Amino acid sequence: MKTMRKLKITAICLTIFLLTISCSLISGEPVSKGSVVTGVTLARDSEPETYNPIEPSKTFGPQDIIHAIVSVQGAPQGTLFTAKWVVVDVGDPAQDELQMDVTETEQGGSGNLDFTLSPDGSFLPGAYRVEIYVNNELVEVREYLVIGGD
Repeated sequence: MKTMRKLKITAICLTIFLLTISCSLISGEPVSKGSVVTGVTLARDSEPETYNPIEPSKTFGPQDIIHAIVSVQGAPQGTLFTAKWVVVDVGDPAQDELQMDVTETEQGGSGNLDFTLSPDGSFLPGAYRVEIYVNNELVEVREYLVIGGD
């Protein structure tokens, strides 16, 4: 009797879970906001086809191209991914919270996205961050440093 009851409860729970997943796929919205992003890695480069990170780092030089590799799992088609690159502190209060660049892409499925920031000349030494948004909702923030000088 107990085994039969456990099986029924398990079947009900599984049915509810599957219905929730199905409804989220039909509506085009992830089950949990941001759940499609499974990680963000800052790196000096990425592999050409897979965008797997090469030389992950949280510190970069003034002329480095900075890669924010966003790992995505099960994104519905047309999901909007955005990377906002922001100055945190470079020793000049006028530049604090300055948005340096924004990149958007609509994607679906699973894999890696590679958002990059290239210096226009060179980055000032200091603290920076990249903010990752899914459908205009902030889901991840990664901070990094630029060290060294020209």
